[in-house]
Formats: sequence, C-alpha cells, structure tokens
Amino acid sequence: MSKRLSHPMAGSVNWKTNLLAIWLAQFLSLSAFSFSLPFLPLYLKNSGIVTSDATFWSGLFISAASFSTMIMSPIWGILGDRFGRKMMLVRANLGGAFALYLMGVVDNYEALIVLRLLQGVFTGTVPAAQTLIAAYTPDKKQGFAIGLVMAAVNAGNLTGAFLGGMAANLYGPTTSFKISGFMLLAAAILVIVAVREDFSPPPVLPSLTRSARIRRRRARITGFIALFPILLAITLTAFVQTFDGPYLSYFVENLYLTNYPQVGVTPGAVYAMTGRVSAVAGGAAVAGSIMTGLVMDRPLPGLVWVLMAVGGSLGVVLMGFSGDFYSLAVGRFIFFFMISGLASALVVVLGRLAPPGKTGGIFGWSVTVRSVGWILAPLLGGQAANWGFTTAFLIEAIALLALAPIFFYLNKVYGHEFHPEEDENPSIQDLGNAKVASPATHGRPV
Repeated sequence: MSKRLSHPMAGSVNWKTNLLAIWLAQFLSLSAFSFSLPFLPLYLKNSGIVTSDATFWSGLFISAASFSTMIMSPIWGILGDRFGRKMMLVRANLGGAFALYLMGVVDNYEALIVLRLLQGVFTGTVPAAQTLIAAYTPDKKQGFAIGLVMAAVNAGNLTGAFLGGMAANLYGPTTSFKISGFMLLAAAILVIVAVREDFSPPPVLPSLTRSARIRRRRARITGFIALFPILLAITLTAFVQTFDGPYLSYFVENLYLTNYPQVGVTPGAVYAMTGRVSAVAGGAAVAGSIMTGLVMDRPLPGLVWVLMAVGGSLGVVLMGFSGDFYSLAVGRFIFFFMISGLASALVVVLGRLAPPGKTGGIFGWSVTVRSVGWILAPLLGGQAANWGFTTAFLIEAIALLALAPIFFYLNKVYGHEFHPEEDENPSIQDLGNAKVASPATHGRPV
C-alpha cells in the first residue's frame, strides 16, 4: 500500500483559522438558502404564480437546482483541484447571491425556474467548503473538522428557516429572497478576506506508455466500483432528507385546520410555524453533525450506524401519525438528528478516502450523486402527498430504513475509515490499485 500524503500543504496554512472562517461563511450561506425555501410551496400557490397542482410545481422548482448542480459539481470540483479551492467557494456564494436576489424581483414561474437552474449551476458552497477543509486538516482531525462544517450547514438551515419564516410573515416572501442574496454576498466577502490557501497547480505528468494508461484506467474503474456503496448511501440519504420538502408546509397547514378549526389559518401563520418546525430540524441536525464529528475520530461499534437508520425511520413514522405540533416537532428532531449524523459520517469517510490532489473532484462527484436524490425526492414526495400525508411519511420511513443494511456493509468494508486507528489509511486510488494487482481482494485494502 502506498503511503497517503493527504495534506502536503497543511503546514503552510493554519487549519484551525480556516475552519473558523469557513464555519462562519457556511453558516451565512446556508442561512441564506433556507431563509426562503421552507415557505416556497405556499408562496407559489398564494401569490398566484401557479394556479393548480401546487405540490407538483413546487417539487419541480425544488428539483431544478439539483438537476443543474448534478451536472456542474464534478466540473467545479475538478477546476478547484487544478486552479484553487478558495475561488470555488467565492464563486458559489456570489452565484447564489445573484440568483436568490433576482427571485425576489421576478413574478412568473418561468423566470423562477430559470433562476433556480442558474442557482444550481453556480452554487455549491458545501462541497467547496468540504474540499478546503479536507485539503488542510490532519487526517485524525477530519472527523472533528468536517463534523463542525456540517454543523454550520445545519445551524444555518436552523437559523435561516426560523428567521425566514418570521421575515416572510412580516415583510413578505419577495423581501426574504432579497435578504438571502445579501447574506450570500456577505459570505463571499468573508471568504475573500479571512480564508487562506497555499495552492500550487498540480505538476504536469510525463507521458505514459499504453500499458501504464490501461493500468491507470483500470485502477480508476475499480476504485469507483469500490466507492459505489458509499455513493449509493449518499444518494439515498439526500433522497430521504428532502422527500417531504414539497408538502411539509401543507402538512403544517392541515394541522392548523385540524386543531384550530374555529380560528382559521392565515398564510403568514403557516409561514411562521413552518419556519419553527424547520428550526427544530435544524437544531437536531446540528447536534447530529457535532456528535458524528466527535465520534468519527474514535473507535465506535459499527452497529451504531444501523441503529441510527432505524431510529430515524421511527422519527419519520411519528411525524406521519402526529396530530399536533408537539409530536411533529419531536418526530422531526429524532429524524434529523439521525439522518444528519449518517450524512456527516459519509462525508468524513469520503474525505479520508480521497487521493491527494483529487479531493475537489471526489466531493464534486458526491454532490452529483446526492443531486440524484435531491431531484427525485421532491418530485416523488409531491406525488406521494396526493395519496395522503401519512402514506408519504411512511414511504420516507421505508427509504430511510433501507440505509441500515447499507451502513452495515460500509462499516464492514471501510471500518478503518469510520474510526481510523492507523497513521496510513488507504485512499480510493489505493483500493483501485490493490484490486487491479489482486482481483481476489474484491476492492478491500491489502
């Protein structure tokens, strides 16, 4: 096995200072994105932008950004590996600022879809931040560092959803979009001023012989095959996390009508309550990410990840059968604590497996497969809501339960990455080379 030099530039940049600056920037970025998204389905319906089948059009709108993100993320990741990761993080924030601000200006569905597609093309703050962190953080601190970054993502979702719901109630949804744009602009300025990068372009490799090119190609293919279960888990995790996006605000509205039929309900009240419910989920996600970051640098029984998948599915079932806001909040807290912990664990494992100089491309491809889940979930979730809210939540619970056997397998094959105990851990490139040299190992480290 070749020695893995994951962080050749780690000594020239203070990784702790970068971590703090990137944490704050991610908090601002994700606050901006979640500032306007939770109430979007009701905004489309109540503003008259869509007049029929609002859940379908909401799901299509939410999926649009994921479609363009799926295509562009590997490209941005590869460009980051070649020309620098900091500029990718700045680009992502500025692209989001442009798209979200204009969403508060336009007043027709076609323009909103175009802007949503452009948002997916130019944004991607999370993989850009993860790449910067992975490039400079020591291996045995990556669980802690990436866990904190994921906590910033979830804390931003929490804060943005809560404040965005209040802002939409007080000032209207279009103003919330504009505020989101200014928040992303602030995040871009913070990255420019505070984040440091000592980046050198990768060296030009000498020409390879035909046999060497074939061996390298085979190593890449077998490395990808070894990586496939992780990519599948990332896709399914993203699918479950976003499945109820198109109908959550309608479910909240239905609870209002069920519990307070004599009072009635206003769109502003639903905006505010949806923001509070989303804030509960954000708080749980912060806790789940921090928990994962702390334990991923230490030995942990593999059964824990299986139990988290089962526990998360039980939280979804509680949401589906909730008859009041209290049980909805409890179920949502359990669900997001578990699913965010699982998602953060996958990011840490992927960062440890990434070969030197290829981190951006690997994280870019992870966003591509995650985008598949982001695309399918809102579309299928919007359709499932037409069969009843309880049915939709049960489908979500079954999908989450499917993660249990996947994580059992991942911990069996990649246990050394879930809780590293050695100084030298194999990368994806090592796995590919090992399988080419010895096919009987089935891609496991030798």
